[in-house]
Amino acid sequence: MELRPVVKAMLELQLPTVHACWRATIAYIQAAGYTQFNTAGLILWYAFGCPPTLGTVLWCNSCGVVFSYEMTRLVGKESIYCVKRQIPPYSDVILHIAPFILLRHVPSGQLIHALISATAHFLWAAAHDFDLNIVYALEPKLSTASMCFLWLCALIGHIAAAVCRFEGPNDSFSK
Repeated sequence: MELRPVVKAMLELQLPTVHACWRATIAYIQAAGYTQFNTAGLILWYAFGCPPTLGTVLWCNSCGVVFSYEMTRLVGKESIYCVKRQIPPYSDVILHIAPFILLRHVPSGQLIHALISATAHFLWAAAHDFDLNIVYALEPKLSTASMCFLWLCALIGHIAAAVCRFEGPNDSFSK
């Protein structure tokens, strides 16, 4: 797997600001929402030449993220507006829809891809005690039952992405 020329050039620059940026990035990762990790994975997928397996894992991951995020409208409509006030306008739409546009031609997922993406998601969740209220500073706070429901929705989203993927007639990866 070879890096794209643009990525190689960026890594070769070795500017002092890049190193300061790494420290800021590490601090940000400790408080970042999972959607940002999915977006970072998408950037890496592109940087490494769009490997199909990583793309399929990211497809499953994106489905888990979006399904649980959209289900928040059912269990905590006010809480989702709290999240939207913290981020630039329309960035949630861009960060949740862009993966589906960019990954639309990856091969259909298998259960192993769903398990990999769900494991990554739930490891991130465990690092945050599975408490969405802390990570997203939600007001009003979601109940424990609501958070359990959203984590179940995330798991269903990861698995459904591998099991229920439909391919169009022009899909270059169709069987």
